Amino acid sequence: MRYEPRFGDRAMMLSESIARRRERLGVILSELDRRRRDFFDVRKQLRKNAVPLILLAGGLAGAIALGIVLGIKRRRSEQRLTRRASKAVAAFRRAVKDPDRVAAPPPDLGKKVLIAVASAAASALAAAVVKRWAEAFVLPLRREEPRVGTERPEGTLLLPRPGSRPVPEVEVKKTMW
Repeated sequence: MRYEPRFGDRAMMLSESIARRRERLGVILSELDRRRRDFFDVRKQLRKNAVPLILLAGGLAGAIALGIVLGIKRRRSEQRLTRRASKAVAAFRRAVKDPDRVAAPPPDLGKKVLIAVASAAASALAAAVVKRWAEAFVLPLRREEPRVGTERPEGTLLLPRPGSRPVPEVEVKKTMW
């Protein structure tokens, strides 16, 4: 014989299930909030990742120092008499072979304009991507505390941000899992 729960029992079971899920959701949200705070805490991140950051800074300093040393070494080799003489001989040979190639050609104005346009487009694209990323990920994390005495408009679930439209319950119900 199977026991058929009464309406009150089913309501109680549903209420307990909702309470358990709400509690679990609260724990998950508090953990996510803690992780978000930890992630954006610069001092904590610096302490946590001190060794990789020191290694990165050392590698960058080493690369810069190596570039400076190689530049100095190259400049010194360029200033030697034998190197300058070999360059002059090579230039003289090119001048004898093809006199039009001795002087450098004038800069192409079309290429300069194309590079400027491409640079501006890339800059605008990067700005748009960063703006969209900020709107999608950073701005939703900012929470506004409800002010005392504010009431939510009828038919909405959340307090609206200033300048935004209220979210009707119908839209939220359609998008809930």
